[in-house]
Amino acid sequence: MTVLGGARVFDPETGESTRADVRLDGSRIAEVGLGLDGPRVDCSGGLLIPGLIDCHVHVAFPRPEPLPRSARILEAVPVPRGLLARGITTVRDAWGADAGVKHALREGWLTGPDLLISLRQLGPTGGLGDSWEPPAGAVDHYGDPSLPDPVFDGPDAARAAVRRMVRAGADWIKVGASGAMRAPA
Repeated sequence: MTVLGGARVFDPETGESTRADVRLDGSRIAEVGLGLDGPRVDCSGGLLIPGLIDCHVHVAFPRPEPLPRSARILEAVPVPRGLLARGITTVRDAWGADAGVKHALREGWLTGPDLLISLRQLGPTGGLGDSWEPPAGAVDHYGDPSLPDPVFDGPDAARAAVRRMVRAGADWIKVGASGAMRAPA
């Protein structure tokens, strides 16, 4: 156990900050109060805040140029570490990270915040999740079975798309029901 002492501690419920000690048990807060015992780290002059949540992150989003599937994941390795270093302790990945990235964080293979994944954005034919290029037709820039097809048309197909995402490990479902603005090709 370690005690962070001498700093002001922000209370998000009241919006106030007061001087207090914070006892850590590993990476988790065990106790907040005055005069806590234990090995101390002097945080005088600092402000301690609870972890931040970022609700729109792309941990493993592909670049436009073609890359092997593994390159997309390996390129993502430093992203969670950077988020955690900025005080973000939970992220909601809005498209791109798969269940393997979440597993790697949980197992400690990667350092980073808690990760909630959507896999891909669901949408109708012609919407943001429908990768279609006039000269080539349907193009899946991911080409990755861990990121299921997000396209649906109609209520039954929408339910099937949600089931595909949940089966692949999605924590939440991102839907772009009316398409998106695209730059001209």
